[in-house]
Amino acid sequence: MPPRREIERSIYGVWRIVLRDPDAPRYFNVTADGFWRSFFAAAIVAPLYLLQILLAQDLIAADVNVLGFTSYLLVQAVVFVFTWVGFVVLMVPVTRLLNLEASYAAFVIVWNWSQVLKIALVVLVLLLRSLGLMAGGIGQVLLFTAFLAALYIAFLVARAGLGCDIPTAIGVVVGEILLQFSIERFSAGLLG
Repeated sequence: MPPRREIERSIYGVWRIVLRDPDAPRYFNVTADGFWRSFFAAAIVAPLYLLQILLAQDLIAADVNVLGFTSYLLVQAVVFVFTWVGFVVLMVPVTRLLNLEASYAAFVIVWNWSQVLKIALVVLVLLLRSLGLMAGGIGQVLLFTAFLAALYIAFLVARAGLGCDIPTAIGVVVGEILLQFSIERFSAGLLG
């Protein structure tokens, strides 16, 4: 487990990336220990991921009706773990292919910590929506905006972490989405 200060600095570093601060990388521990400790972000994200599922039950009702709630949660647990680990593993050959392997560790560190900010944003909007603080259409628009913001954060993280060009960063984000979708469909197919 990383020290509390490292967790705070890393999440703040992601925020600095969003603000396009060129000094944002200094907030991350880019050592070997920092690489492994960045996976602690999954422990922070996991309860938020569960909260996201609980708050979005009306949005996922079709999947829940097909699978049942327990099976749906199992699918989402598989998606959570395999997407997180799978994406990190998938990026090994991708960074080699793109001649960016020197940036791999820094990218993974930043990507891991960015998951906290991305899910917190979506959960915040879902929470406001579920509390009735946003009327129907406005809630949907804000939820879609939060989704777009999470994609934009992923794009900025790819640019900052890999030091890559715009098309490569877009490709990384699309790859992450396709991986998650594929794992979700495969997992649902096994249970459904």
